[in-house]
Amino acid sequence: MLLILYKVYPGADATFTIYEDAGDGYDCKRKGNVTYTLHWDDSHRQLSISARKGSYKKMVKRRQLTFVMPDGYQQTVVYDGKKAIVTLTANN
Repeated sequence: MLLILYKVYPGADATFTIYEDAGDGYDCKRKGNVTYTLHWDDSHRQLSISARKGSYKKMVKRRQLTFVMPDGYQQTVVYDGKKAIVTLTANN
């Protein structure tokens, strides 16, 4: 399973689109690619992960996403391409 680490810096809402492909040339249109979106809702301290769009041969279907806050708080989720919501709370 692929492990990916994201650092989350609260203070404002933000949205990022993650793009990946096979990484073996410029044939991303023909061979396929994958995108998913991370959206940080600052007032609710929630990170939404969209459903995966697209596919390609040999893509990683499940990955472990770890989200880290500035205070060191971490939360890990296994992402299998389905929409997910993660609530990140600060250490007290």
